[in-house]
Amino acid sequence: MSNLFLKPFDTPFQTVPFNDIKQEDFQPAIMQSIEDAKAEVNAIVADTAPATFRNTIIALEHTGKQLGIVTEAFFNLTSAETNDYLEKVQEEISPVLAEYGNDITLNEDLFQRVKAVYEQIDKTALSGEDLRLLDKTYKSFTRNGALLSEEDKMKLRAIDKELASVKVKFSQNVLHETNAYVLHLTEEAELAGIPESIKTQAREEATKRKLEGWVFTLQYPSFVPFMTYAANRERRKEMHLASGTKAFGSNEYNNEANIKRIVKLRDERAQLLGFASHAAFVLEERMAGNPDNVFTFLNDLLEKAKPFAAKDIDSLKPLALKDGIETI
Repeated sequence: MSNLFLKPFDTPFQTVPFNDIKQEDFQPAIMQSIEDAKAEVNAIVADTAPATFRNTIIALEHTGKQLGIVTEAFFNLTSAETNDYLEKVQEEISPVLAEYGNDITLNEDLFQRVKAVYEQIDKTALSGEDLRLLDKTYKSFTRNGALLSEEDKMKLRAIDKELASVKVKFSQNVLHETNAYVLHLTEEAELAGIPESIKTQAREEATKRKLEGWVFTLQYPSFVPFMTYAANRERRKEMHLASGTKAFGSNEYNNEANIKRIVKLRDERAQLLGFASHAAFVLEERMAGNPDNVFTFLNDLLEKAKPFAAKDIDSLKPLALKDGIETI
């Protein structure tokens, strides 16, 4: 493992020193951290003492800390700036990380210790934070396959492994499309309404690309100011459509098949775990509780909000007419 990942970072607040980390450091660091985390879990399972809140729940909470640091640094980087090497690493380690997660939640001996604490401990003696941790820990097992048969556990592992791979491909396609789009402007008149600081930024981007004029991209620091201030309606439309159709064109980065596969796998996973849908699985842990409550809330919101939205549209019509827009 890279020495940088062997000790706390010598940086303010121990922030990740990305400039000092070589891309070749990530994969061995992640693989070693997985092995270390597995050893920590095995120590909990091997403890001959009766399961307690401290030797099981808290001990489990503290496992994999180093793995979390390395993976968060890695995926933070690949979500913003990547290359062929990092993408290959991402494709290789994502299924491994999914398998590691399953090795925890589908570990029968570990679950029995968690279950013993959950069922036998005097919950009135726990603080609010400890009670929350106990509840979340127990549910992380029961909601993710601990109660399944061995045959169904194998099915779940296969689903999660494929999901990890497809989701990586989806994210990579979006990032490729985001980085590939460039709005290159050469006439200053097309910059009407845009603040000087944003124009300076766009000129620097053009210079970096060895272009004359100004360059705007779909990266948020460029995209959001352009959409907020640019007076040129057609150019805003161009940027808006480019952003809204990322990974939806007729090229190798089209995500339609990936989306359909993710939806299908999520549905299979939810039903395997005893839920009617992926939405039902997710919402069980959210304030809404279930999909029916979400639709009830949205329909109620629509009924109450629509009159105010209509007023907003009426107030915008005179402004729109000044731009030659007769219908909103």
